[in-house]
Amino acid sequence: MVRMTLFSSTALAFFLITTAPSFAADPNDELARQAVQRFMAAVRNEDLDDLDKAIAVPWFHNGKGLLRQRSDVRKEFEQVFLKRDFTTVNYQISLLVRYESVRDRLSDEYRKLLDQAIQANDRVAMLKVTQAGMPKESVVLFIRLRNGKARVVGLQE
Repeated sequence: MVRMTLFSSTALAFFLITTAPSFAADPNDELARQAVQRFMAAVRNEDLDDLDKAIAVPWFHNGKGLLRQRSDVRKEFEQVFLKRDFTTVNYQISLLVRYESVRDRLSDEYRKLLDQAIQANDRVAMLKVTQAGMPKESVVLFIRLRNGKARVVGLQE
């Protein structure tokens, strides 16, 4: 009886493993990760030209509103870079999800703004940001996926 149970458990496990559907990583998740990397490299280098290549507009700006011109986003980051040294910032993506999975949890006002920048299948990335001498921060980036390309279109500190 013990042999039969062991054999049956082993056979069942083998069956489940060999017949279970394989879940390949979503290629859009990888595109979103690459967009985060490009954006954070531009921020770390305080490079406005590379930042311009990593973003798209309209830009969701900390829940305060949308910036519709690239030049306005550039001006905002010029000011940000003057206030803080980002060259030693480190980050880790702690969560990457589809916007549709978090959309209903947002306030109406916040969602109305964000819906102008991203759609259900776009991505939301939560980053843990560290820098020597500074408290740990969480930053949320919003990533738009269009035509096989991904661009960061907003942030929430």
